[in-house]
Amino acid sequence: SESLTENIGGLLDPTVAQHGDDPAWIFVDQHRAALSWRDLRHLVTRSANAFTQMGVRKGSHVGVMLPNIPESLAAWVALGRIGARMIPINPGYTPDELKYWLTDGDAEFLLIHSSRIATFYAVESEAPLLTRERVTVWGDPVEGFSSWNDLLAKSAIEFRANAEVKLDDIISIQYTSGSTGWPKGCLLSHRYWIVCGKVTSEMWPGLKRIQCDLPFYYMGPLWRFTMAAFSG
Repeated sequence: SESLTENIGGLLDPTVAQHGDDPAWIFVDQHRAALSWRDLRHLVTRSANAFTQMGVRKGSHVGVMLPNIPESLAAWVALGRIGARMIPINPGYTPDELKYWLTDGDAEFLLIHSSRIATFYAVESEAPLLTRERVTVWGDPVEGFSSWNDLLAKSAIEFRANAEVKLDDIISIQYTSGSTGWPKGCLLSHRYWIVCGKVTSEMWPGLKRIQCDLPFYYMGPLWRFTMAAFSG
């Protein structure tokens, strides 16, 4: 009987209102200061504005090929604010694997770690929906591509969506493990992730720390985030 927030992006707003200064992300293996919920929300809204500047709109398919960094999570939530669909991609993929994810998922945009740009070069001609203007790089600058860090730095911390994003809109094209053949892309809605977070937060009330021990291209860290957003 409890009403749910309309989308993943909106899930952050009540969390920030109640727990804005509390830690949202504490780093274990990176020398970075902890992020509060307010910091994370600012990173999300900057990311949404940066994606919009690239041309991402509601319904766009966006590949995200990043390691376990806040920018990876923020990209997903930001795409949720826009109404776009994220295709999470393992940074360790071979060119053949990356080609499959980009073409099967109809990726129109790509956010990629600079250390993996050679993998993109190997399949660039076979991913017809992607042009270099639609690819941005996180990490060290790469000639011919926009810098995600630069886009974030120039983006405002407030975001206003150009389209309504509803609970049953698709936010993720989450691929299976591929144990019986090529992986299949599962179309997952905002409702799917929000319900996962709500149910698990009620199953394990009172938790203050959650260890996120999986890569963010898996589904585990994503429902852990929605769970943490409900519990603060």
